[in-house]
Amino acid sequence: MTKPRKRNKSLLPLPDGIAIGDTVGYYIKGWRYGKLEQVKGNDVGIHIPAAYGDTSGDKARLKWVSISSIKRIDE
Repeated sequence: MTKPRKRNKSLLPLPDGIAIGDTVGYYIKGWRYGKLEQVKGNDVGIHIPAAYGDTSGDKARLKWVSISSIKRIDE
């Protein structure tokens, strides 16, 4: 039995002009907005406003999406 091959995942950089703490747009069945909180690999954690999400806990308001699905928002 052979082991499955490991994928060579390269890390994607954040888009130009985006840093942690910035307001960003992200795409999940339409554009939504939030504050960029964390980066883990090729995923980012976006803190969504309470009006758009469940307010039962901090994890409920942190949405994880791919780096490739975010864009800069000019406030």
